[in-house]
Amino acid sequence: GDFLHYDSLDAVTPLSKHVVDSDTRYRLLQRVAIRSIRNIIYMMLEKYPNVIISMTEGNHDLTGAGWLTEMFDAFYENEKRITVITNPNPFHAMQWGKCMVGWTHGHKKGFEASDVVIAGMYPEIFGLTKFRYLHTGHLHSKATKETSLMQSEQHNTMSSPDAYSSTSGYVSQRSANVISYHTDFGEVGRQRLTPDLVKQLVQE
Repeated sequence: GDFLHYDSLDAVTPLSKHVVDSDTRYRLLQRVAIRSIRNIIYMMLEKYPNVIISMTEGNHDLTGAGWLTEMFDAFYENEKRITVITNPNPFHAMQWGKCMVGWTHGHKKGFEASDVVIAGMYPEIFGLTKFRYLHTGHLHSKATKETSLMQSEQHNTMSSPDAYSSTSGYVSQRSANVISYHTDFGEVGRQRLTPDLVKQLVQE
């Protein structure tokens, strides 16, 4: 969610109408978004046999997530190694062996209640799995929760704070996680990346 920072010709969030920073026109933002995602997909196809694309909506890109989804679904319709999730529901889940992996941006039900929604919306997957995980974003601050339903994690963001976030006092750490799930044993590893680490790796 929130792959795009704003969702129209005006640099404001669609729901709260918060003014956010913009360095360019929306048309150029669209161009950068499309090219960035395509490059990521090409890199993933070089390493993995199959790639699943989910442009899950966030509160900053309610329509942007939609047109990105439909565009990539049409663009890759003949690429059998790529699956684009076109379900407009903001709550998603998939089965990976004995693992249930769910995700949502977090702007609808919030971090504390989203695990109940995922379990209720996908009872078949829930009943067939032993290891269950939920991932959210939205608030950018890291949080974890483990209940009888599943393990939930609210993630940081890699993006730098804009003027609205800075002047509102948001000081969350910036990071992203690469998480590996084994079909029989659940989570087996993760790598935490920060902007400074990525910069260093690129320079090397």
